[in-house]
Amino acid sequence: MKKCWNTLGKLWTAVLLLCCVLPVNGCETRIHQDSWQGESTPPPSMEETASQPMPREGTFFLDYIYLSLRDLTLQADTIVYGEVTRILPAILPDEEKDDPAPLIYTPVEVTPILRHKGNPTINPVVYYQPGGVYQGIKQAVDHGVNLQTGQRVVLFLTAHHHDMGGNSVLVEEDGQITYLEDGTYQLVSCTPQEFLERIARYYPGY
Repeated sequence: MKKCWNTLGKLWTAVLLLCCVLPVNGCETRIHQDSWQGESTPPPSMEETASQPMPREGTFFLDYIYLSLRDLTLQADTIVYGEVTRILPAILPDEEKDDPAPLIYTPVEVTPILRHKGNPTINPVVYYQPGGVYQGIKQAVDHGVNLQTGQRVVLFLTAHHHDMGGNSVLVEEDGQITYLEDGTYQLVSCTPQEFLERIARYYPGY
């Protein structure tokens, strides 16, 4: 009898332990799930994205258009062949400061040698080249031209002296200007004087 009682006592003890262990394990599992769900955060809102600081370094991929030589000549406010005489510190224009992804510009002074269009009293011409380093923030433009002092260039610029697309800043190399020929879209090289005479056919006021 005593042996049987001991056996029943052990069985009750096992049952009680089992009842205690199951709820605890279930509770631990639920807590684990809750903590995992708490770690999953929603993506930042547009307001949060706009308030985040600019990255210290980055590359901009501008959707540059490629105008024909004729369209460049007719639409440009300034066309000048000249020499890069100074690179000024980069700036962040006022209209860009509230943009969540503002674009830095580097002013480049170009002293005219031959002027095709534009105000003759503006000397040197300041071209606002996209990209640069501003207050420790560095930007580069994919496929952009990075002008250097001493280079000679032909610029097709807007009224605010920004470029007009991927083929509107042409750098002279070995005394030649290389450009895309209208119609054939073949690369053609000639002297700067010949190039300006070429585009003069599109602009009667030259």
